[in-house]
Amino acid sequence: MAFRTKEVKSYTTYVICDDCGKEMILCTTFNPPSFDTKMNGALLLGYTFKDIGKQFKNYCNDCKEKHK
Repeated sequence: MAFRTKEVKSYTTYVICDDCGKEMILCTTFNPPSFDTKMNGALLLGYTFKDIGKQFKNYCNDCKEKHK
């Protein structure tokens, strides 16, 4: 009799609006996503980025008009 056990780890990354706090699943992968993957994925979901000093703020479709 033979048995095999396999542990599967995955990473689910969410993008969060910095104004209203709405979360959307960005991707689920077996390796941590890179910074570019996170940024491009958020843009594909309609999020907008604003560069404020040394950080980026994410805004969803509903909030991006407030922060133009």
